Amino acid sequence: MVHGLVVLTGAGLIWTVVRLLHYPGRWEHLFGSRHQKQRRGLAQARGTLRALQISNHLEMGRAHGNVMQARSQYRRRIARIEQRIERLNDPGPGPYEDELGPLVRHTRVLIHHGRHMNLAGVRLWHEPDRHLPKIYLYITEADGSEHLEILEQEHCDEERLRRFCVATHAAAAKEDRNQQQRREELRAAEEELADAREATDPIEQAEQDRNDTRTHHQNQPRLPQARKALDDARDAWQQLTGHRPLL
Repeated sequence: MVHGLVVLTGAGLIWTVVRLLHYPGRWEHLFGSRHQKQRRGLAQARGTLRALQISNHLEMGRAHGNVMQARSQYRRRIARIEQRIERLNDPGPGPYEDELGPLVRHTRVLIHHGRHMNLAGVRLWHEPDRHLPKIYLYITEADGSEHLEILEQEHCDEERLRRFCVATHAAAAKEDRNQQQRREELRAAEEELADAREATDPIEQAEQDRNDTRTHHQNQPRLPQARKALDDARDAWQQLTGHRPLL
């Protein structure tokens, strides 16, 4: 209960101090009914000015928010296109499909002893050794580079090798078609990126609207009139009490 009384006393003290800043003077000026009209005039002038200031602040806040939103949308659009271009330029090896000895095939690459070869255009052909139980597997890349892998027949039968080669050629043909499609998508994405970078009209319009709002506030007569009305009310109160309101 003591704590509650302390809180109430403190709140009452604060209220009294604020009221003194609004209506400085003697007790009768602060609370007397005879000066209620003067207090009401001060409160109305103060409220009118405050309402205009809040309105202008909100309008400027909205205008500034529209600028920030337009800039954010501009950056996000460009970032999305740049990420798409990055994925098209470097789509990665793709999912794992199969392997044969040191050869590992993914949907987009053929890995040979850790070397990643673009699967598009890759050709495989093989021939057995006439005297030893070995198979010579030749790997040709799209640029003509060749690699040789020697397989032991006991670890790689002919049927398994043929199936791997056939599947690799099919995957290479598919990746070649996919690469052509990605190149087309890349050209379109680069054009879209160029357009997106030039699409600054929404930002410029939002900035112009913000400037217009600021100019309107600077030129509007209501705010100076409200300030003058409050100054006049403070002057009248000072003539009445000898004290000028600080708030």
